[in-house]
Amino acid sequence: MSKLLPILLLIAGLVITVFLVLQQTKLFSKAGISDIPKGVKISNISDNSFTVSWVTEEAVPGFVVFGQAESLDKTALDDRDSGGRNSRLTHHITLKDLTPTTVYSFKIGSGAKVYDNKGKLYTQTTAPVVSDTPPLPESLLGKVETADNKVPAEALVYVNMERSTVLSSFIREDGNFLLTLNNARIIDLSSYVTLIDSKKINLTAQAGAAGTVSKELLFSDHFVSQTLTLQQVKEAQIASWPADLNNDGVINAIDFAFYIKSKLGL
Repeated sequence: MSKLLPILLLIAGLVITVFLVLQQTKLFSKAGISDIPKGVKISNISDNSFTVSWVTEEAVPGFVVFGQAESLDKTALDDRDSGGRNSRLTHHITLKDLTPTTVYSFKIGSGAKVYDNKGKLYTQTTAPVVSDTPPLPESLLGKVETADNKVPAEALVYVNMERSTVLSSFIREDGNFLLTLNNARIIDLSSYVTLIDSKKINLTAQAGAAGTVSKELLFSDHFVSQTLTLQQVKEAQIASWPADLNNDGVINAIDFAFYIKSKLGL
């Protein structure tokens, strides 16, 4: 027995070591996955700004480093942040004070890492300055709630009309949101969308792992406050909505146009 004891202790030590290594690997692996940006979308494109948004599996700080060409010399924080970076599951960051008709490059800061677009910089061109005035103000009001009628801690809301760019916002503490429809441009950004020509609106709320919901409504229904009830979704569904249909690495107005076109059978 005295000879077996050292061997048993050695085996026990090896088992414990392997267990700890596996646990550490699991923790590091989870940490690496939890801050990866999912469902990257570009919205609210104007002649001097645009918004970058995404979700993460766990709450982490988010930011965007950006600039013209490959000079990423500026940083933008979440629109809800003031005085520092806060950890969130949803991230909504507006790049401001931009130059019209200019290509901007950017990378996404999520957690402790900075992510590009599959080895390339993300890019977005700002809209031109147009002479036509925006349509009269038209707002879409609503509220996001969970299946048990509670207000989620956070959620992003997207709206897209026929052949228009995507607009987005985030919910307030009471779950309410407001989207100003007359700020939308047509797909090529050359003018504001003509609201009277819009027949249908697609409205989506995205709360990451907390759930998502999509609702299609007639344009005339935008006068009525809309309630969006989140439904639990699988991880694959969280990654993108409706989908990166042209495989350019982001979900933008072109993808939403394809989606609306297919819905309407055009």
